[in-house]
This record gives sequence, C-alpha cells and structure tokens, in this order.
Amino acid sequence: MKVPPSIDLNPWSTETGTSGDDFYLTRESGDEPGGRNGNVAANGGDGLDIQHETQAYARLTDAERALARNSQSAALIVYRNMNRVTDATKALFPGARAHNDAADAFRHAYFSALNARVLGYDLAFQFGVAHEQFPGNNPLEMQMDLSYNIFGYNLTIFNPNMSSVQMRNYIYNAVLSGELQMIYQGRIVPTH
Repeated sequence: MKVPPSIDLNPWSTETGTSGDDFYLTRESGDEPGGRNGNVAANGGDGLDIQHETQAYARLTDAERALARNSQSAALIVYRNMNRVTDATKALFPGARAHNDAADAFRHAYFSALNARVLGYDLAFQFGVAHEQFPGNNPLEMQMDLSYNIFGYNLTIFNPNMSSVQMRNYIYNAVLSGELQMIYQGRIVPTH
C-alpha cells in the first residue's frame, strides 16, 4: 500500500474558524463510533449563523442552502470537511484540476466518508445529493460524482472504526489502483 504524505486531517481536532472563534466537532453522549446516531455538535460562538459564516454559502445550490438552514451545525461540519478535503486533494494530487479526474474521485469519496462518519449516512447522503442539484449539471458527471460519494459512504458504513487518516489512505490507494472510475474524453475509464 502506498502511504500518502502526512497531513493532519483529524475531523475531531480543534480548528480556528474564520470569525476567530474556536470551532470543534464532538460526539454527543451515547453516540456510536462513526456518528451513527447523527448526533453531532459544532461548538463555537453563540448565535452561529451559517449564512454569514462563510462566503461559500453564496456558491451553494438551492438544495444545499435549504439543508444548511435546517441543520446549521451539520452544514458547518460539511464546510469544515470540505476545507480539509480540499487541502488533502491539493497535497496528494498537486496541479490536478480535480474535475473529472483521479483527484475529483478522491475528493468526492473522502469528503463523503468524512461526512458520513460524523453526520451519519442519511444526512451525509442528503448533502451529497443536494450538491449535485444545479442547473446544467452534466448527467454523466453527476453519475460519476454520486458514485464516488457512495464509495465514501460505504467505506464508513463497513469500517465504522476506521480513522480519517486510514480512510484517506484507503481511498487514495483505491484511486491509484483504478478501483474508482473517472470521465476521460467523454468515456468512463479507471482512475489509475
């Protein structure tokens, strides 16, 4: 197994938010490993308003905005995971476009695995589908992106005690070995 460069991607770590408040993810009492109950909390400053937390809100699909309004803590977790996964993708696939390539497959699968681990399958799935619901989304690209998401969800479901670093390494190796597929010149091909 090829071990990718060391990157601190622990979803339970303390991070400093853009507003200067410390935000961190916790498991609430009674949660099973992997967040199966969907009981997550984003602890931070009082009066968290996801609409003003980040400029990324403006880039969300209508379906993502609806989910963010209904579950602000979950939306903040998804946002933090997006940043973590973006950093990992850039480190592991330097110079990659991360659109319809191996980096894209890694990014979607790892993002979905982290979200499912913390939010539970159902809520992670809702956010994943909502992200693909925008006008003009190419059906083949949407199919590929959702298949990457399912790979990540399944990794979490069948390996509930896998750490985020283990997930990252597993997905990275799956991409390198061609276990996932991507779109190349309008055709579906292995990611290796």
